[in-house]
Order: sequence, then structure tokens, then C-alpha cells
Amino acid sequence: MSPEPKTSHEQLLESIRIALVAYAQTLLSPGNVHPGNSWIVLTPNFVAFRPQPRKKTLRVSLRGYRGEYDQRPELPLKRGRPGYSECVIEGPHQLLAAAEYIHSASGIYRRRNTPPEAAA
Repeated sequence: MSPEPKTSHEQLLESIRIALVAYAQTLLSPGNVHPGNSWIVLTPNFVAFRPQPRKKTLRVSLRGYRGEYDQRPELPLKRGRPGYSECVIEGPHQLLAAAEYIHSASGIYRRRNTPPEAAA
């Protein structure tokens, strides 16, 4: 039995995920992608993506606490696992906010993982 064809909304979310993963890969070296059980994780670990087919959304886990971000009303952040925030992308109107969060997450990662002598 073959899988059901994706709806246009599912195809759109898949395109958004691909674009955001590609963007995240440009921010920190080496930017390798590691598909996990249900998460798509980048190395270094500052962002991860989880498609949620039943809800027809894309969950994004971002390094840093909510207070470290300039929050955008179109894409609210909530608390994730310790040291991380999460947001849920429902459509393309949230793409810019997601890209800004990913950019901020890379900066948070850099600040937390750069030895003080290297930052000087």
C-alpha cells in the first residue's frame, strides 16, 4: 500500500523546512544535518526541526531562553527543553520570524560556546 500523496499545505511546510534547514546550515560551521528519530538536528546543535504530520505543522527547537529573543507576535516562542525555546510554524506568514529566531539561536550558541580568551 503506497503512502497517501501530500496535500498542498504539507508540501508547503516541507518546502519551508528545507529552506530553513538550508539557511541554518549557512550560519555555523560545519552545519551538518543529522536526521534523528523524528527530529532533524544540525551540528552544531543550535536548532532542530520536527515535522508534525498530524497537526500539519513544523516544530522548531532553538538554543536559548525565550527572554534572549526579540519575540515576534506571528510566531510565539514557548519554553522547550532546558536551555531551549520552541515555536510551531503553521505557514509561510511565519517564515521571516523563524529565520530571525534561527539567526539569533546561532548567536546564542556562539556566545555560549566561545572560550573567553577567543572572544577577546
